[in-house]
Amino acid sequence: MAATLGRARRLLAAVPESVMFELVNTDSPSLMVMGLGYTVCVLVGQKPTWPLSQHILTSRKFLDGLMRLNPEDVKPNRRVIAKRLMTTQALGEMAASDGHAACVALAFWLSLLLGLPPAHS
Repeated sequence: MAATLGRARRLLAAVPESVMFELVNTDSPSLMVMGLGYTVCVLVGQKPTWPLSQHILTSRKFLDGLMRLNPEDVKPNRRVIAKRLMTTQALGEMAASDGHAACVALAFWLSLLLGLPPAHS
């Protein structure tokens, strides 16, 4: 699991800031992108909003800090909410079928961090 989480971190770290910026630079994001952003907001203990999601996902410094998280670092109540967001919207599967590198990498990392089976491996 640790090796796979490390791989997910490397995939996410390899996404250029410009690609992440293009993904979230919209007032009308797709359900998948918004769901992934909201899941990250929950992980950091913030109320999910699109402006906050945009800020988090386009801040390389913030993402680098998040990528240092291990599954045991996620508070149990946040884990439950984040898992629910990922599974009820099938975000991992949506990202895998969409194929956008940033979405695939983010969904892969979130899935492994939350103990969910990744849709992309």
